Amino acid sequence: MPVTKDSAAPYAPGSAILGVVTRHRTKGLPPVVDLDVLTRAGVSETLAPRTLQALKALDLIGDDGKLTETFEGLRLAPEAEYQQRMGDWLRAAYADVLTYVEPETATETQLRDAFRTYVPTGQQTRMITLFQALFAAAGIAQE
Repeated sequence: MPVTKDSAAPYAPGSAILGVVTRHRTKGLPPVVDLDVLTRAGVSETLAPRTLQALKALDLIGDDGKLTETFEGLRLAPEAEYQQRMGDWLRAAYADVLTYVEPETATETQLRDAFRTYVPTGQQTRMITLFQALFAAAGIAQE
């Protein structure tokens, strides 16, 4: 499910999302991810709900909490292909946003405009921060 203005956009900290991805690559996660799994994986209780919502919005887990093929593909990617796979995942997840900006060259104003219609409105700054952190981790943009 790509990120669109028709549903709540992800706004968890990039470190939480990247931490869960790294955890899955190195140690694996159970077949179903919920708040308890996230806290046991090192996500703070206060950030776990936001992180769970972001994992769903970014198509890493389904609405039922099950790991997606995309998430499994990231886990199984050889190190030499990992950033490319991340880039492919992010381009699909953020396809709507990418119709307005290029992560490699986007200015702060362009990013704000690209996310301006996304909800919850009060979290748009966090949405942008997550977007930048994920694309930086994929080697596509600077944080």
